[in-house]
Amino acid sequence: MSVLSKPIGAITKVDLDALVEAKARETNELEFKGALPFRPTKGQPETADRWIEKGDRVGDLARDEIMAELIAFANADGGTLILGLYEAGTKDEPRVADRLEALPRCEALLKRLLDAAEDTIEPRLVGLAGQSIADGDQGGGFVVLRVSKSIRGPHRLQGTREFYIRRGERAAKMDVREIKDLTLDLARTGDSLEAAFAGRGGITELRWQTAERKAYNGNRGAFLLRATALPSVHTQISNLTKRKDLWWNGKAFHISINGRDLSSDYPSSRFDGTPRPRLRAFEMLPGPEDDQRLYRTIRSDGLVEFTLSHARYNSSSAEFGTYIYFDWIAQLIAGTLCQVERLRSLIGQDTTSYALELEIWSGEGSRMLLFGDRHTAPSGQLTQAGPILLPRIEVAGVAEFSSVLSLLLLDISNAWGQHWDFPVTAPWDTLLRD
Repeated sequence: MSVLSKPIGAITKVDLDALVEAKARETNELEFKGALPFRPTKGQPETADRWIEKGDRVGDLARDEIMAELIAFANADGGTLILGLYEAGTKDEPRVADRLEALPRCEALLKRLLDAAEDTIEPRLVGLAGQSIADGDQGGGFVVLRVSKSIRGPHRLQGTREFYIRRGERAAKMDVREIKDLTLDLARTGDSLEAAFAGRGGITELRWQTAERKAYNGNRGAFLLRATALPSVHTQISNLTKRKDLWWNGKAFHISINGRDLSSDYPSSRFDGTPRPRLRAFEMLPGPEDDQRLYRTIRSDGLVEFTLSHARYNSSSAEFGTYIYFDWIAQLIAGTLCQVERLRSLIGQDTTSYALELEIWSGEGSRMLLFGDRHTAPSGQLTQAGPILLPRIEVAGVAEFSSVLSLLLLDISNAWGQHWDFPVTAPWDTLLRD
């Protein structure tokens, strides 16, 4: 079903019309709602939800029922909810898409519902995204909400304190046994993720050249940076090695650190290249003469890995230490995030969160430079050689990329004895555009 395989931002009115024309059925991953849920109360004049009649807020009943649907998807296998699409059917017949009827102020309605999810669902849903689809020029239209299977659950609704799960074509309250079983399943998922990270081997086991490089700007020692991202839920990409469209080509770009614009093609210039197929994976290797080497891999289980190696230089210079620049690291992290986003958007998992881990190996005395000028910029110095494993971070969507990048760079600066808590941004829309 195309509406489920498309990135949520690419869904249009044409896709909704196709559901009606095909009499599409609700499934364990797809739910339709026409009007906002409403139950008349004796003595009150309202005949529809407050949003429909007054437009100032979503009624409690509508809010809670919609949140329950999202929770049910998150506690199961994820799913998509479409508001403004009526279904037809009886208890003895499957419910199918029947007709579309626009809801007022759909963009504002989407924002209210996303805010409600932040306020009423616990723990917070990370893999939640929404899209408003206008119908005409009066602001009316449809709302599409999508949530991925969550590893943070079980989730519940604060108001009712109930846990919900998807059973076939409906959301249902979970009983105590189901809550316990889901908790154990999620623990096993966490163990699987840990095993997947551990199975890559230590960063010092990577193959890279360390000798016979001439001195350059006083560098010596060695530097390795590996960024690894793994989907938080089970992923299997069919025929990966036939899908070169999943490969993010990359380009040189500017980043901004604390308002200062940095233009560097390192290592972005090495992002270009033709991926070669491996067993259920694509990889790109650097040329044999590159002093700075970039390795890239994507695997059929959704793993994305970028590794930068800096060759070891001889000690002919009187200056001590390897100079490492923030823009190298920032661009490598940005490239990893862009590859993750391209991959999950093209395989219909655009709300699936990824766990991102950075590991660094550098020699004792290496110096971290903020703006690339070792004579004037502030610098930190690493006092202990060996691998540094940064705290793992969960990445949900593009809206979080700048904050993720800033946090990881802060962690790295702390490892070098500094505290550079500067905002970092990159042109994500441009980078993700074909």
